[in-house]
Amino acid sequence: MGSYTQQETDVFFVILNGQQHSAHFSKEEADSVAFDLSFEHNYEGHPEECGYSEISVLSFMEMMESPVEMVL
Repeated sequence: MGSYTQQETDVFFVILNGQQHSAHFSKEEADSVAFDLSFEHNYEGHPEECGYSEISVLSFMEMMESPVEMVL
């Protein structure tokens, strides 16, 4: 069996309103996408009229434990 470091297998998922939006190989990239989505949906998107979007970043293990459906 091959051995993998934690970094080689880490994938971070951006979740938008309970659905997978995207997957990234670095937490920094996922955080950046989540920030941009938050700005777009919760600031420019008039949330006072449409409601606030729920945006989060989950690690692979958190994603496996969550009810969010993975799209690969």
